[in-house]
Amino acid sequence: MSETPARGTGRKIAIVGGAPTRRLAPYDDESWDIWAFSSLRLNTPRVTRWFEMHAPGDLATQLTRSTAQRRSYVEYVRFLKNLSCPLVAQRRWPQLPHSVEYPLKAALRTFGRCFSSTVSYMIALALLEGCDVIGVWGVHLTAGTVYARQRPGVEYLL
Repeated sequence: MSETPARGTGRKIAIVGGAPTRRLAPYDDESWDIWAFSSLRLNTPRVTRWFEMHAPGDLATQLTRSTAQRRSYVEYVRFLKNLSCPLVAQRRWPQLPHSVEYPLKAALRTFGRCFSSTVSYMIALALLEGCDVIGVWGVHLTAGTVYARQRPGVEYLL
């Protein structure tokens, strides 16, 4: 992960969440990097980078049991271990050798304290890496949802 923007390369990053429009992401177009996140049981045909920005202890508290829609903590960690792409997290997870630490200091220095969700961290990293095009699918931060409070940080970065 580079802190020096290299704009003009044509790099495109698709940020993919767990909402229904995720199905429209450009999985079949190899010109797009696919950055995804979610503990939901979803089919993500192609991923070039996975994000898990929750602290492991918080995740363990949130994912106490398995449901039809969501993995338990143990299942989710197993899923993360089986990923074939880099896993971006707050800190490197020793049990996940392909995990990498998010460059928080660089993001804060560049954008300030605007991080309200995993999506905001993803957008900031795409900008730090010099991405030319950012597409967002499966992220519905609408009024009336529990995610509405995350919207301002995402809007600011976009």
